[in-house]
Amino acid sequence: MNPPIFITGAVVTEKGTVIENVTKNVEVDAPAYLRVKKGGDILSGSEIQVVYHTGEAPCVNPIQSAFDIRKGNTIEVRGIATTDDTISTCESKDYYIKILGATDSPQPQGAKISTEQECKSLRGQWRWDNCVLPASDVGKKCRNDSECQAACIAELTSQEKKLLSEGPEKYSFEKIGHCSEFVFGCYARVNNGKVDGILCAD
Repeated sequence: MNPPIFITGAVVTEKGTVIENVTKNVEVDAPAYLRVKKGGDILSGSEIQVVYHTGEAPCVNPIQSAFDIRKGNTIEVRGIATTDDTISTCESKDYYIKILGATDSPQPQGAKISTEQECKSLRGQWRWDNCVLPASDVGKKCRNDSECQAACIAELTSQEKKLLSEGPEKYSFEKIGHCSEFVFGCYARVNNGKVDGILCAD
């Protein structure tokens, strides 16, 4: 039996390396979380989970840019321990996830923009009292999300959409994608030059 990593209810700050960003089949208010290999001196290498969007209870602090965090990113997270191996950032706007060593956020954030009107004047979208600005590399050719500020997406024919609707990962199509304006929405996401489903992120 593995020892507990956290004391439930404690506010903690941890660093680690992302193993997986579990956003597959994400719909409106569906759970989304990171699987992270814990760093630090205590129980280093243990796997923890970081919940940043959940439908199980109201999430007062959904971190939209976290949808685009990728495997291999080193992060720092501050949140509350909801179990002995899980941290949640949903309970307070004081909690956060930072990508360490990155010069830019995955999606430009309007941190100093305080009103929806100002956000819209800059072509941004107002999400949960925050302004998300459009990516600056829209339309650039890509084969993976890692090549874009937001997401790498592709256009599908009617037949391709029909085949993908028959079941996840049953069909795949080779595609050269283009970088999207925003992370959220429902898109055919390109991964390693292929599309095998449509991912929705709110």
